[in-house]
Amino acid sequence: MELDNTNFCRRILTPWYESYLVSFILILCSTTIFIFALIGLKIAIATEGFHKYLWFPLVLAGLSCAIMISVLFRIVWRHIKS
Repeated sequence: MELDNTNFCRRILTPWYESYLVSFILILCSTTIFIFALIGLKIAIATEGFHKYLWFPLVLAGLSCAIMISVLFRIVWRHIKS
């Protein structure tokens, strides 16, 4: 991150991709994908022919959950530092 040279206090500028708005949009999209994966998991369990494809909604739910957790940690860490 760069320092703002025009400000007397030289506060740290956060990049656009680490802003609160982008983080909350990312959490919202990941939550939507997580819910979609849970619905797919429910359907795969209920349908006999789809049991061999159970891995796909599990991986999708796991990855979206990992993204949500990492973004939440980033938000909390940024809030603690400032």
